[in-house]
Amino acid sequence: MDPKQLIIKPVLSEKSLQAQKQNVYTFWVSLKATKNQIKQAVSQLFNVKVIKVNMAVKGPEIKKQQRKNKTYLAPKLKKAYVKIAPGQKITLLEGK
Repeated sequence: MDPKQLIIKPVLSEKSLQAQKQNVYTFWVSLKATKNQIKQAVSQLFNVKVIKVNMAVKGPEIKKQQRKNKTYLAPKLKKAYVKIAPGQKITLLEGK
């Protein structure tokens, strides 16, 4: 798969920005992506050396719309936590 298809977008939450201090970056990724594919994609896209990749799958969730009082099923999502080598940074995702 193309690296741009594997990595959907970065996660920019308060918790993920705190993890960047330990060189851990968080991305939403494709459900079919494996750890090795994510490792190769991040190293190609951002020119960094990836040390470790952890994955978490968030199952489908029931959500409720406030205005219309309807419920729907939010999709299943996959998140990748990518640890890069010390001294390297992904400049596009810096919280500062």
